[in-house]
Amino acid sequence: MKKKYINQIHTDVSFKPKDIIGLMTDYFKMKTKLRPIKNLPIVLSDKNNESLESVTWFGHSASLLKMECGQYDPRWSAIHMLPEETVQAHMDVKGELLLPIHWGAFTLALHEWSDPIERVTKEAKRLEVKITTPQIGESITLKSTDYPSSAWWREI
Repeated sequence: MKKKYINQIHTDVSFKPKDIIGLMTDYFKMKTKLRPIKNLPIVLSDKNNESLESVTWFGHSASLLKMECGQYDPRWSAIHMLPEETVQAHMDVKGELLLPIHWGAFTLALHEWSDPIERVTKEAKRLEVKITTPQIGESITLKSTDYPSSAWWREI
């Protein structure tokens, strides 16, 4: 079983002809100041083991992890995580603060619009994972200990 050091950004869709996913990826890179190779952590991963337990991060710590938690269905398990799996993945890579993304714009799947964020916040609370739920456009200060955490989506 061979393991390779890889930089995850090389598998990013933004290196393909620009489609909406590539453009969104570029937007997130621009907003987070992440650039290929230079700033992203190198990971050691085992392609034969699908468990995130086989992933080891090298380099800087992940103080904020933006992880998808929406647009899921059991039939799509190869490409989308369930909200509970999002929390587990965050724990597996030893993230400090979880920022759920990919849930609040529009619904592609058969779940309710707010179901992903309800489930991910419930699981994060159960497992004592720090989570932030800023409103769209709201800022997060990483050095703060008071992160946006209101259930604003319930008021919409």
